[in-house]
Order: sequence, then structure tokens, then C-alpha cells
Amino acid sequence: MQNFIQPGNTLAVTLTAACNSGDVIVQGAIRGVAATNGAVADVIAVSVEGVFRLGKGAATVFAAGDKVGWDGAGNLAIAGGASGNLGYAAESAASGATSVNVRLCPGID
Repeated sequence: MQNFIQPGNTLAVTLTAACNSGDVIVQGAIRGVAATNGAVADVIAVSVEGVFRLGKGAATVFAAGDKVGWDGAGNLAIAGGASGNLGYAAESAASGATSVNVRLCPGID
């Protein structure tokens, strides 16, 4: 295939803010997890597929399959909404738990 570019499970993203490996990156419709640390204007790999453990508020509850959104100000997984979702909960996360395993699939809106 002469028009094939890449598998697409990671994307090269120019950072608009510094990040650490494992941070959630949201730039427009691109939503994923940083593979490395980076400074503003660095180009890094961002995983847009896979399952990642992300922080959540202790009071937030997810059932397996629930849409998961992202609160960029608090850096926490939140209940998904009509748009801007990261993916879905790969398994349940009860009250008191501080993380949820999220299957990234941007565009599940």
C-alpha cells in the first residue's frame, strides 16, 4: 500500500504544555497517554489505544463499559459525557478506589 503511513496506535504530537510519561494528553480530538516526558514544543509519542490505569476521585464509581471523560484541571478520570471522552472503563472501579483502568478509544462520543 503506497498510502500507508503508520499503524495509528501512537501519534506524534507537538506539546502545548509540558508533560510526564503517563500523563493524559488532550489536544483537539487527540486524546491519549504520553509515552515520555516532554517540554512545550517537543514532539512526543502519544498512545491513543490500549488500557491505562488513570487516577480518579475516590467518590467516583465506574461500572465496566462506562464512558470515561477527563478533568484536565484536576487530572482525574470522570464520568463520560456526550463528547470529549477518553474511552471506557475496562473493569469496575468502586467508591474508595483511586484509579480506574481505561480502554482508550477516542471518538466513542
